[in-house]
Amino acid sequence: MEKHLWKMGIRTIRDLANTPLSKLRSKWGVNGEVIWRVANGLDNSPVTVNTHSTQKDIGNGMTLPRDFTEAWEIEVVILDICTEVCRRARQKGLMGSVVSVSVSGADFDHPTGFHRQVKLSDPTNITVDVCKIAKRIFHQHWDGQPVRRVGVSLSQLSNADTYQLSFLMIKSRNGPLIR
Repeated sequence: MEKHLWKMGIRTIRDLANTPLSKLRSKWGVNGEVIWRVANGLDNSPVTVNTHSTQKDIGNGMTLPRDFTEAWEIEVVILDICTEVCRRARQKGLMGSVVSVSVSGADFDHPTGFHRQVKLSDPTNITVDVCKIAKRIFHQHWDGQPVRRVGVSLSQLSNADTYQLSFLMIKSRNGPLIR
């Protein structure tokens, strides 16, 4: 799209907003009108207080200040992100059953990275648990290429107050209490 706009002499949002709508419509049809309306701040959508009745996921991502090439550096970022995701989940009284990890490189012309997720046997909002899974996903799928962006999310959320514990899964620091 950038190349097409550049060829039309459109370099800024102001240029796009001042371009005749008919010119954009003839070039891209409905999409031409959409970008013209956005550039001019026109949106007839009603303002709503709440667009979703329930939250679908809790996630966070970080664009790094430089390419990270060492696994330990990326693990520190994963821990930081997991800490924030789990803090927000606990604050909202939620737990997640799916942990997702996204990793991207900086070169958009030669994209690298992945997006993978793991379904947990039991929902959690515990940072240590989520981080352990996120690091495992990272190490299973990272190809060693430089990383510029990392994201982690919890989905398939459930209310933390109504979680059903299985007494067969209860553990102490010394191992299972019941076998």
